[in-house]
Amino acid sequence: MPNSHIEEYLRFHLSLPESTGFAVMLTGGKGSGKTWFVKKFFEEYTDRQVKVLHASLYGVTSLNEIDDQIYHQLKVDFDTHRSDRRRLRSTITEILENDRAGTYILVFDDMERSTLATKSLLGYIHAFVEQEGLRSIIIANCDELDRELHAELNEKLVGKSLQVENDISSAFDSFIKKMSTDSSRWIINTRKELILDLFHKAGYGDLRHLYQTLLDLEYFLKDFPNKFLVIKEIMKEVIELFCVFSFELKSGTIQAADLRQMDYLSLDQSYMDANEYGQDTMNNPMLKVAEKYSILYDVVLSPVLWSDHFSKGHMDREQLTKSLDSCKYLLDDVSPAWQRLWHYKDLEEDEYEVLLSIVKEQWEDAEFDAFGEILHVIGMFLFFSSLGIYKKSGPVIIEESKAYIDKKKEKALWHHGQRDLLEFDLGSSWEQLGFLGAKSSEFQEIRHYFKEQFESYLAEDLAQDTQALIALMIEDPEDLSSESLSQSPTRQRLYDRPLFYAVDVESFFKIFLDLRNKTKQQVIAIFAHRYEQPYLAEALVDELPFLVSFAERLTEESDRQEGRLSGHLLADIRLTIDEAITLINEAELSLKEKKSEQKYL
Repeated sequence: MPNSHIEEYLRFHLSLPESTGFAVMLTGGKGSGKTWFVKKFFEEYTDRQVKVLHASLYGVTSLNEIDDQIYHQLKVDFDTHRSDRRRLRSTITEILENDRAGTYILVFDDMERSTLATKSLLGYIHAFVEQEGLRSIIIANCDELDRELHAELNEKLVGKSLQVENDISSAFDSFIKKMSTDSSRWIINTRKELILDLFHKAGYGDLRHLYQTLLDLEYFLKDFPNKFLVIKEIMKEVIELFCVFSFELKSGTIQAADLRQMDYLSLDQSYMDANEYGQDTMNNPMLKVAEKYSILYDVVLSPVLWSDHFSKGHMDREQLTKSLDSCKYLLDDVSPAWQRLWHYKDLEEDEYEVLLSIVKEQWEDAEFDAFGEILHVIGMFLFFSSLGIYKKSGPVIIEESKAYIDKKKEKALWHHGQRDLLEFDLGSSWEQLGFLGAKSSEFQEIRHYFKEQFESYLAEDLAQDTQALIALMIEDPEDLSSESLSQSPTRQRLYDRPLFYAVDVESFFKIFLDLRNKTKQQVIAIFAHRYEQPYLAEALVDELPFLVSFAERLTEESDRQEGRLSGHLLADIRLTIDEAITLINEAELSLKEKKSEQKYL
C-alpha cells in the first residue's frame, strides 16, 4: 500500500516518550497529496487528545502571520494581544512548552512557497522544535524548494525525510465520502476504475484536480434527467468525457471554447482535412486530446452543450434531453436510416451496406426536404467516398447534389424563416450531429451552392410578394396590415420577410401619396408595429435603406405642403418612420454583436 512506510515511521516518531529535537520532512511533487496524506493520517489520533496545528507558509510575508494561524487554532484570544507581539508569542510558548505528552503537533506546509528570509524562517521553526521540544512535520515540494533553504533544513532542522507517493485510490475513497447525496456517490463510485484510469492517462497527477472534478461531476449529475441515469452506456460515456474535459481544462491544455471543435474530430477526416487545409486543422487542441484518449469521436452530447457547461457552469436541460434522446445508444429501427448510418463506426459490414442502400434509395426518390437532412446525406456521401467505402466519386456526388437542390427549389418548399440554417457561421451540425466531411472543399461548395439557390429563390419569391403587397395596399389596406403582421399559421408568412428591401422608393411614395389620409394612417400602422419585437426587427434589417429614403421623401413633401393638413400628417408619419429606423438600427447592432461572439467561440 502506498505510503504505509511513512505511516509506520510517524507512529514510531510520535510514540517516543521524549521529543527527538528534529523535524520530519515529507516531500513530493505538486499535487501528490502530501497535505491530504497528513490530514488523513492524523484522523486516527482524534480520540487520543492529539491536536494538530497546521500553518501554511503560502503567501506569508511575516512571522506574525504564522503566529496568527497557530494562535487561532489554539483558540487563544489573540485579538487582545495583537498590539503586543512579544506577549502574543510568549502565550503560545507558555502553552506549548508544557506539552511533554506530545499533545500538540506542529505542521508547517507549503515550505517551497514561502517568501520569508531563510534565516528568519528556520529560526522561528527551530525555536519550537529544539528549544521547546515540540514534534513537527514540514511539508515541501523539493523540486521547487530553494536550494539554500533545502540545504539549511537538512543541516539544522530535519532529521528524517520521507517522500509521499500519490495514493490515488485512497484519495478517491476519501473524496467520495464528502459527497452530499447517496445517488451521486453510488453512480461515481461504480466508475472508480474508469475515472482513475483517465486520471493516470491525463498524466498531471494533481489530486486537487481529481477532487475538484469529482465535486463538479456530482453537481453536474444533480440535474441530469433521471431516465438516462440507469442507461449504463450513456452514463459511462458521459462520465468518461466529463473527466477527460475537466482534467485537460484544469491543466490548461484546452479551453472551454475548444470543446466546440469536436464536430470535426473524425480521425480519418482530420487527417484528410490537414492534407487539404494545411497544418491549421492539425493544430486544433482537441485533436491532441482525441489522440490521447481515443474517445472523442461521435460523442453522446453535443460539443456546444459540453462547452456551455465548462464555460457557463450549466447546460440547457431541454437541449440536454434532446441530445440524449437522439444519441447512438437509443437508436432503433424507428430512427431515420440516415441517422443510424451517421453512426457508421458502430455498424457491422452488413448493417452499413443495408443502411447505405436505404439512404441512397430515399435520396433518389427525393424524400429529404429539411435543410439539415439534405446536408447530412450529402456530407456522408462525400465522406464515405473519400474513405473509399462509397463507389461514387466526389465530382459525381456534387453534380447529383446540385440537381437535387434545384429540384427542391422548383417545388417551392422553402420559406424565409429557414434562412439562418444555411449561414456558414452558425455551426456545423444539425440534430446534435456534426456534418461528416464538413471542412472538405466539396462540402463547402455544396453548402455555398445551396445558399445561393435559396437566396435566389427568396429574391424571386420576395419580388412577387412585394408587388402583391403594394397592390393590396391600394385595394384593401386593412388586409395588408393583417397579412404583414399576423403570425397565424393560416396566413402566408410575410411578417418576418424584408418585403420593402427591393421596392423602388419613388414608385412606392407616389402610390402612397395618392392614398386617402385615412388609408395612409392604416398603411403606416404596419411600420408602427412591424419592428417592435427585436427578433423580428433583426429579420428585417435589409429594409433599413428603404426606410431612410422613404423618411427623406416624407420630409421633402411635408415641407412642400407646410401650412396644410396634409403637410402636418406627413410630418407626423415621418416621426413614426423615424421610430422604425431607430429599432432597425438597434437590431442591426445586436446582430453584429452576436456574429462577433460566434466568431470568438
